[in-house]
Amino acid sequence: TGILRHLAQEHGEVSGLMERVRRSRDDEVREQIFPEVRTKLLAHAESEEQTFYPVLKRIPELEPLVERSVQQ
Repeated sequence: TGILRHLAQEHGEVSGLMERVRRSRDDEVREQIFPEVRTKLLAHAESEEQTFYPVLKRIPELEPLVERSVQQ
């Protein structure tokens, strides 16, 4: 579905940014990238909690996993 594709795309974007951090030896580059990573991760988490998790909660056996994910 659209939300799964969107969430997967966001995972890929953050993975790419983290790879840039890993490869870089330049502290300035890292300092420039980390705020973008933070912003993307916070937006991603909010999207998951508002859109994806409520759907998963409808499946009784997944409800405990969703609750645990939200608490962390």
